[in-house]
Amino acid sequence: MANASAAYLTDFLAQHMEVAEYLGMQVQRYDGDTLDLSIDLQPSLNDKLTAWGGSLYGLCVMAGWGMFYLKCREQGLNPNIVVSHGEIDYVAPVADELIVAHCSSLAVDWPAVFARVHSKGKATVSLSANIACGGQTAVTFIGRYTLIGVKE
Repeated sequence: MANASAAYLTDFLAQHMEVAEYLGMQVQRYDGDTLDLSIDLQPSLNDKLTAWGGSLYGLCVMAGWGMFYLKCREQGLNPNIVVSHGEIDYVAPVADELIVAHCSSLAVDWPAVFARVHSKGKATVSLSANIACGGQTAVTFIGRYTLIGVKE
């Protein structure tokens, strides 16, 4: 974790999302362009002894949400963000003890996003996340996130 924003996100998830705390969700790395968010396999096990699809979906959703959240915090905003759409493909089972979703925001035009936030009070971004297992892509996700307002 490179900065206070990433630590703040880990704390926020633990305090406001009981399932995140249960799954051991935490920021592994954040560098301003990419976010690696993780959960533990053990509380996510299914009957096949691999990660349950719902846990993987939740991890991917939160990786994108967390990326948008951190970018907003860097702009001095306390955002109210919702997930407005999500699509996932389960390519292969996931059995790593530590499951990591990787989200990159390099394709997002952040200055344009924040110009919309300042002019309209809201903005939507699309972000993707993926999970690898054994060095191979196991899950791909794309989500749409909408900032619906800023909290005081």
